[in-house]
Amino acid sequence: MVSPILWRCPQMPHIIYPFKSGLRIHSFTTTSPLSAKPLKPKGSPPSSKMNPGKQRMQSSKVHVKKKPIMVQKPAYEVGQRKELRKRIVLSNTNAIPVVLPTMTADLIGNEDAAGAMFALPSREADTIVDRLRALEAFQTKQHWPFFYRPCTLFRKETVEVGRLLERVMRREGAGEDGRVNERAILHGYYGCGRSMLLLQAMTWALQKEWVVIAIPNAQDLVIGHTEYELEGNSHLWLQKAYTTDLLNRVLEANQKTLKGVGFPSSCPARAMMKISQSYRLGRTDEVQKGDLMKTVLETAVLDPLLAWDAFNALLGELSLPGSPPALFALDNLNQISIPSKYRDPAFNAIHSHDLALPNTFLAYLSGKRGFHKGVTLAATSSKCSRTLALDAALEGRGVDPYERLDPRIGPSIEGAQIIHVDSLSKEEAKALMDYYNESGIMKDPVDIATFNEKYAVSAGNPRDLFGACLRIRQ
Repeated sequence: MVSPILWRCPQMPHIIYPFKSGLRIHSFTTTSPLSAKPLKPKGSPPSSKMNPGKQRMQSSKVHVKKKPIMVQKPAYEVGQRKELRKRIVLSNTNAIPVVLPTMTADLIGNEDAAGAMFALPSREADTIVDRLRALEAFQTKQHWPFFYRPCTLFRKETVEVGRLLERVMRREGAGEDGRVNERAILHGYYGCGRSMLLLQAMTWALQKEWVVIAIPNAQDLVIGHTEYELEGNSHLWLQKAYTTDLLNRVLEANQKTLKGVGFPSSCPARAMMKISQSYRLGRTDEVQKGDLMKTVLETAVLDPLLAWDAFNALLGELSLPGSPPALFALDNLNQISIPSKYRDPAFNAIHSHDLALPNTFLAYLSGKRGFHKGVTLAATSSKCSRTLALDAALEGRGVDPYERLDPRIGPSIEGAQIIHVDSLSKEEAKALMDYYNESGIMKDPVDIATFNEKYAVSAGNPRDLFGACLRIRQ
């Protein structure tokens, strides 16, 4: 025991026992002073103008780097997508110009011109190309942007199409009433050039100042995207919006014929485009005898309610003596040989033949209706699903009674001439390849080995031949 005297000794050091309460807490760290990161230098003092309270609030925030705002592409306007999808480019200034003869109306039915390339009329004084564009005769997949100007190949099938127009002009096979009508269907396989033959027929018809009525794609009539209504008298479904567009194309492409320009004064067709009788347009409007057909069409274009009656008035005038010849053309015949996407009030599919425009065209194609002088020309398509009833009618074979085929398809094309569009002959393929070489599309020289190779790869198909010539040899 320690003596109490030692506690009172002033020379003894002060002893701290561990039992004493109030222990001191020291900071503790395991980081070595040498390995610790150096302290960051202090920044400039905050501005005296900044609010101290705001400064404390900003210092406690977590700063996150924001993503830059991407400028969105402006939205398409109404109809702009369709315009871009259907845009047709007919010339390329970067292509090599090739000197070719012009495809004039003197070549109609000329067998000696088969196997040669011809340029479509495109002079400043001639507006044939513009009128063809108004009729939408050019297709988007016909490789027009690769060449300096639109050109076409004169084929043996072109001679057959020309003979149809030639027989009408010469009035061969006219009936007792003086009517002469030719009806034909262009039938073939994928990429054989049926739409191009329609283009050639419309080119000649416009040069001869015929009235050309063209439905460029029958698919637009049956896919169910236009307005339609039932007419009580005929029990057909009218598509007045599409009929308005059709009349607008007819009006733009046939300005000369509607005005009577280009005919001699003694020609009865000069005064043809005047109404020969009164017609009722819609419920209230009425055109009198002697009115200009051009005025009637212009009025119908402005009012879709009058379009169908104006269209019937045009067809009625073209069936009278003294009227100019007419060409009624339709592409993609397969589309109007299947049920449409339209529905009746009971939600049953409407047959394509119950639509007014397809029904009218098929009436001319089957011979139930006709022009005074005219040609009705249709072309089949490989884009549509196969129609067994149409194939049987085109091939002319008997129908198996156990096959469930549409009984309305066969009579709709009865009596029409079937023009089979085959592969290119070697002479036609050689002329086409020479044109590709001169235009700069085909880089290889057209010798015997190259010609045989390209012709064998494409099997004479015009579309495949273009792809084979465009492909660069490795």
